[in-house]
Formats: sequence, C-alpha cells, structure tokens
Amino acid sequence: MTISILDPVKISNKYAIFSNQPDDLLFNKDLLSKPIFCAGILKEIGNEVYNYKIGDFLGYFSPNQELEIEISSNLTVKFPNEDNHRLIFILPYALQAMNTMRRINPKLGETVLLIGENFFLTLLKKLLVLSGAEVFVSSKKAKERIPSRVNIALISPGANENTNFLNECKIERKYELTQFNIYDGGLDDPNYIRGIKYPYSYVRWQYKTNLYYFIDLIVKNRINLDFFKFLEIQFSNIDELSEHIGSLKENSLVLFKLQN
Repeated sequence: MTISILDPVKISNKYAIFSNQPDDLLFNKDLLSKPIFCAGILKEIGNEVYNYKIGDFLGYFSPNQELEIEISSNLTVKFPNEDNHRLIFILPYALQAMNTMRRINPKLGETVLLIGENFFLTLLKKLLVLSGAEVFVSSKKAKERIPSRVNIALISPGANENTNFLNECKIERKYELTQFNIYDGGLDDPNYIRGIKYPYSYVRWQYKTNLYYFIDLIVKNRINLDFFKFLEIQFSNIDELSEHIGSLKENSLVLFKLQN
C-alpha cells in the first residue's frame, strides 16, 4: 500500500548544492553523487497546511532530480528571504551540525577537540564556541596545543592518520563523525510517515527546531558564514545540471541556481 504524503506542498526547485571535496560528509561518489535540491518557491499547498502561503521561499532537502517536487510541509522551513546564498548552501550541513551538537551535548566551559579539516568542522567549531565550549583543532594544516585532558573529541573521516597523539591525551567522550544521510535522525517521526498523526500540540519536530534555530543565529549575526568559498553556477534544466557536475574541478563546493 502506498502512503500519500501528509500535509503536502508542491515546490518549484530553484537551488541545488553539490560538493566533490574528498572529505565531504554529505556527498560521496558511492552514496550520493548528484546535487541535492535545497530551496525553491512554494506553488501549491495541501488542505491542512496553514503556516505557509503561495510564493514563500522554502528550504528542504531533495535528491529527486526533478524541477518540481511534492514533499511533506513538515520537512520544510521558511527562509527569511532569498538573498543569503551562503545560508541556502549550508542548510543541509547546518542540520547535521545541530544534530551533532544535540547528540554530544557540550556543557559550558567543556574542552572539545576537533580532529580533521573540512568546512563542516569549521561550522561545528563556531556552534561549539557559541555554546561556551573551549575548542581546539588538530589537522594537517593546524596543529594547536592540545590539552592533556579533553572532555569531548570529534574525529572526522580521513583524519585517522593524525590520531596517534590521542594515546597521550585523556578523553572522556569520543565520537567518530561518519558519512551522514540527509534523511537520518530527526528529519521526521517514522510514525508520522506511516500515517499516525499526533495531536498538533504534541508534535515537536526536531528537524524544524534545529533548522529554525540555526536560521535565527544567522539572522541575528551570531554566526558569520564567510569562512567557506563556493561557486555559483546557473542552469536551465536537469540535463544541463548533470553536465556541470561532470566538468567541475576537484575540491569544489557549488550552489546551482535555476535561470529565471
């Protein structure tokens, strides 16, 4: 039996992101090798969707290679505007960073060690510092003084060759970051997907909470997103999008924008 999408909205895709950086935690040539559509214009609204209006600019994640998608409104957030392209690009990574923060739950003044080098870890560092943690980074490019005692250590994939020094460091909690799935942990409640709707007052979507909290940090200038560089490329159809992917230089971050 096919279960229809609950509280659906129809969206015209306008922006997609892609990365071919070797240490990227979202894209991987074996797991996810095509762009993710992440923002677009709301075109149609389901009968029980009351918090949006036609024409709203929404954020979401969809690997579906179509220019129009239908998705549950519970898997979307409303952007303040379309001007901040850095925010549009980083939204999928921001969800994972917020989920990581909630998982490791750093306390005020705790010492956190980040091992590896990619822009996701840089984003995570900004959130950790904002939460009151003392953050150290160890990578091929940055060798900071590492304290002898660490409350939390986060190890990025590909950083294992630089972790021998951990034997000399006392670590209370250690986490290994793995390739993450855009539909992992907290995007939607499985019971809701199966058609079991809770009373509205009971529902607390971790997905929406995480993303709206992050967007609020950007709007209030609590986090500066100027720490990473990306290309902006326009496209007019799905075939053209695929052609661009094949011609990208290595180590590229790209925001694709549909031509008007």
